[in-house]
Amino acid sequence: PEIGSLGTLHKSQHKNLCQAIDVDEELSCLVCTTEKTHVNMLIPISKVQSKKRLNLLQDVLFLVLDVETTGLDEKSCHVIQLAAKVLGSDYENDLFSEYILPPIDQIPKKIEKLTGITDHFLRHGGYDPALGEDRGVAREFRHVFLDFQAFCHKRAKGREIVFVAHNTKFDIRMINSELRRWRLSEHAAAAPVLGDIFSTSLDTLRLFRERKWWRSNVGSMTSLPRPYSFSLSRLYSHVFNESVANSHNAVGDIKALERLLLSKLFNGWESTANKIQAPFIKVDG
Repeated sequence: PEIGSLGTLHKSQHKNLCQAIDVDEELSCLVCTTEKTHVNMLIPISKVQSKKRLNLLQDVLFLVLDVETTGLDEKSCHVIQLAAKVLGSDYENDLFSEYILPPIDQIPKKIEKLTGITDHFLRHGGYDPALGEDRGVAREFRHVFLDFQAFCHKRAKGREIVFVAHNTKFDIRMINSELRRWRLSEHAAAAPVLGDIFSTSLDTLRLFRERKWWRSNVGSMTSLPRPYSFSLSRLYSHVFNESVANSHNAVGDIKALERLLLSKLFNGWESTANKIQAPFIKVDG
């Protein structure tokens, strides 16, 4: 549908809608586009519902996920790598990693330097140090995401899937931005929403900030002192006294996050995750 063809909402109404269906405004951005004073709905409001909170102590699939992008602004930037891993699995097929060729002339030099993902690598392929193998030419987001969707459903085996990431709002916002572009393209009919795959999300940035994990006083030796930064690389170094291998590559980052979640320091994190999870929206029909 064209922008606005399904109606508009004032921004205050949009906020109330998000609260009514119990989702974060940023997590619901796939169903709308935001203007200065109003929001254009891309999906009929009647079809937008919130998924229920899960009991994360039961049989669910935790999928650790990360994206690399050309920048921080979802309106002008694009996803260039999508990686995910089944938490705790050593099976090599339970790791998904694909590079994405964005519709821009050149990857910014600062992004190349930060991630190690170069414009030449995306356009021509080459050696991938994160996986230790040669990779072909990167594909467009639509094709990669369909493969990712199939990867997720195959591994779910009937279980609900939890989207696990460090600062989930960024990853979800960037993925939703790509999905929104897809929904506005000639291929709109095949465009999914994250709620088609995931039931709820867990932000490990919020999880690890919980004071229960950290030493509360100088004399206590039951845990580490609270870190001064909760960025993934700083937190990893604080806990393991070593740097993240292939930092700022999505594969390196999800493996680092997985190791943190499986460490003894955060034993029993699922109970805390139950309280802070953020369910996805789903679209009926």
